[in-house]
Amino acid sequence: MEKVIIARTPIDTYLIQDYSNAAIELLGAFLTSETSGSSEAWINIILKKEWNSCGGNRTYLRKYNGMISIHNSIVEDDDSFVIAIPQFIEVLDQWDALREKGYKEIVITRDGKGIVILQGIE
Repeated sequence: MEKVIIARTPIDTYLIQDYSNAAIELLGAFLTSETSGSSEAWINIILKKEWNSCGGNRTYLRKYNGMISIHNSIVEDDDSFVIAIPQFIEVLDQWDALREKGYKEIVITRDGKGIVILQGIE
């Protein structure tokens, strides 16, 4: 099982606290560095037919065959986090909801079947 733990800071932002591998860390990096407000803008971009890639401060996304892959935009390496578009949109919606509730930590796991679960911890 892959896991990333994201902690709320005193100024109500979120930072990665711990992670099990580089791939899941990329999902955490995307969520903490690229979605400072609502994830709605990212969802709109992802759903555009003509869109296939976009870079941010820490990560960049690539869309292909109904999937999203998240890559490191700072260091070139072979690590990526790959997820189906519908599940990625669900992750973004869950991230927004958990962040709005102000949880002390948000734990994200992905099981062996590729299912991603977000859980808020007080």
